[in-house]
Amino acid sequence: MPSVDVLLFAKGDLRLALEATTAKKVAGRLKDWNSDALLAAPEADVVDDLIADGTVHCPQLLRAQAWMPPPSEATQTWIGLARD
Repeated sequence: MPSVDVLLFAKGDLRLALEATTAKKVAGRLKDWNSDALLAAPEADVVDDLIADGTVHCPQLLRAQAWMPPPSEATQTWIGLARD
């Protein structure tokens, strides 16, 4: 099992990764956009679409929906331990 720091972006800067991802998404959207459709679309719609593509929403902890399984008995087997 990997350590927690590996799972929490320890090997890179999260901000830079998100900026690169969103920038690529917006650039790809502009590159692939049909020029006639882009010219015919209202400016507000184009801006709204680009903002939606370039925005990152942070996850939120939903405390009201937190759940844990009920406690249960667990049996552990120890090998190689001598009892004196």
